[in-house]
Amino acid sequence: MDSPPDAWPGTSKGGGAMFPQANDSSSEQLYRLVVENSTDVIWTARFDDFPCPASGMNRADAIAWSREAAQHWRFTFISPAVEHVLGYHVEDAMRFGLKDLLTPESYAEAVLILADELVGEIKPGDGPNRRLVQLEVLTRQGLARWCEISVAFLRDGAGRVASVVGATRDVSERKAAEDALRASEATLRSLVANIPDLVLVVDRRATILFANRDVPGATAEQLVGNTGFGFLRLDCREAAGRALGEVFAKRAAARVEVVDIFDLWWECRLVPILDAESPPRAMIICTDITERKRAEEAVRKEQEHLRHLLDALERDREAIALDLHDRIAQQLAGALMMLEGAAGLAAGWREETREAYFSGMRIVRESIADSRRLVSGLCPPVLDEFGVLPAIEHLLEWNRRENGPEVTLLAADDFPRLARPLENALFRIAQELLANLRRHSQATRASLELCCDAGLVRLAVCDNGVGFHAGEDETGHFGLREIRQRVRLLGGRVQIETAPGQGVRVCVEMPLVGCI
Repeated sequence: MDSPPDAWPGTSKGGGAMFPQANDSSSEQLYRLVVENSTDVIWTARFDDFPCPASGMNRADAIAWSREAAQHWRFTFISPAVEHVLGYHVEDAMRFGLKDLLTPESYAEAVLILADELVGEIKPGDGPNRRLVQLEVLTRQGLARWCEISVAFLRDGAGRVASVVGATRDVSERKAAEDALRASEATLRSLVANIPDLVLVVDRRATILFANRDVPGATAEQLVGNTGFGFLRLDCREAAGRALGEVFAKRAAARVEVVDIFDLWWECRLVPILDAESPPRAMIICTDITERKRAEEAVRKEQEHLRHLLDALERDREAIALDLHDRIAQQLAGALMMLEGAAGLAAGWREETREAYFSGMRIVRESIADSRRLVSGLCPPVLDEFGVLPAIEHLLEWNRRENGPEVTLLAADDFPRLARPLENALFRIAQELLANLRRHSQATRASLELCCDAGLVRLAVCDNGVGFHAGEDETGHFGLREIRQRVRLLGGRVQIETAPGQGVRVCVEMPLVGCI
């Protein structure tokens, strides 16, 4: 390639030097070798036949001159790397003006950069003023490519710009990565700013370094610099401190629920910020769960109220059973004894009188049996004395006497005693399911399973009866609704599997609230 006609990149006519001055041919050969083998495009340029004014112009005049001067831009040297970076042959690139190689936006920016060189005083002997800029350069294919350009303005003895020396590097991939990173950061900032959760960044001492939004009683700016624990109720600060300590100690996420001084509930997810170049920090994402907590409290109070009602119902059952046993049943038994004692007199009675007499005795006997059944159903003594398994065995025996289907009991002989509310619930559920079995199922066989497993007690009744549509279990079967309510109060669940002609399987699971 021919040497540049006006200046080699290391020197300029009448101005400062970009490289040390070449005093012999070996130095010039060394500089040429470096320039021609550089992966950056090394170039020099001047303003052809357009006199440059001295420095110290005002900005308006400098911009006006720069617009004219840019049209007289002429390259005096371009290194071979231009073909690799931009796709041009050196000879073609040398013929281009500045406007041919830059996008309109970058061309306008280049004009302003040149104008900046003319504003302010430059003293004779000052070295070249170097700048590092990023401009969009057009490739041979007409594509815009971001390039980083290191440019130096070389001046003559009078301080006027005589030529320009530059190095152009393709940074399009880096620029794209930076733009993508900025876009990602902008997206994240937008998300953090607009999510309903409160997002805090804190240090080890819980000092707030960042808050994404205001809270009741304080703006986001007022939160910064304060300790996050200061906004918590006293009884919650210890738990919050432990959670934050675990985050920094284990470098793992943690979760804690707290109440602030305004009686608002927050679910806090604490996450360590893993950045080796910054002091230890943690991000706390706080979700307002006040309404959920209030709803849970309302449900808890309702369940507590219903438990009291069930307890009262059980006490009423016991009182009624006691009255039946101690008064009505005893009175009926006494009446039967008197009637039986007078049976010897019946020989002299008329036939109609004897039949009425013995019919009355039969009714009294049946009433005594009915009262015993009522007492057993209302408050079976076996449940209180021996527990739920013997009580269910008693129910199955009663089911056989009432001509119900054969029911196989599946339960361990050493089934434990449970807390009284749980035993009462299991007994009433089994009682209702066996009653449904006799009245509605038309089954010929069934099974009843009772077991404890993994902190749960399970009661399941399965039959081979007529079944029903699963959607009818809530609306058409009052007993099943009552079972669901009992189980829900004890924190359990009911699963019903059925279909017409496929029988029914009802499975009840409840947490073990206590064993004896």
